[in-house]
Amino acid sequence: MTQTDGALTLNDLGIGGGHAIWAFRAAAMNHADCPTLIHGFENIMSAYGRPAVRAIASLTRALGHDGRRKLGIACPGCGYVTADELSVVALLSAAQREDDDLADAHLAWLMGGYGEDDAKRAALQVGALFKAAHVAITPPPIEISAPKRPLPASSFHSAGYA
Repeated sequence: MTQTDGALTLNDLGIGGGHAIWAFRAAAMNHADCPTLIHGFENIMSAYGRPAVRAIASLTRALGHDGRRKLGIACPGCGYVTADELSVVALLSAAQREDDDLADAHLAWLMGGYGEDDAKRAALQVGALFKAAHVAITPPPIEISAPKRPLPASSFHSAGYA
């Protein structure tokens, strides 16, 4: 990490993750057709650049329209990365490595457990395009915590009548 306060930046995500978030933010602001964005992707991915931007825009649309959570997204041009953006990078990294279980876990979180089919298709397409272009999406340094154990039934108390 490059920050002393523990916050991750786009540089910490590497070329693949940083470009993915760049396109994700642009698509969230309805600017996935930005010539600078397209040119940047074509510089690192050649012929796969434009289709990768379109696939990231499809993923962004699915997350925004089909999901049941509001995602925290940093402003375009901002160097810092939000926790939800880290989860998007982790999703794309898992999709690129064809790790379905991890991709499904991140999708469930990002989508609020609803409408994950279109988002998964788009994430797999993004992963495949980055892989074909030989641009690695490095998994960010985050951990998925184990679910907490439920409290025993005897510890619950009821008050009143329903």
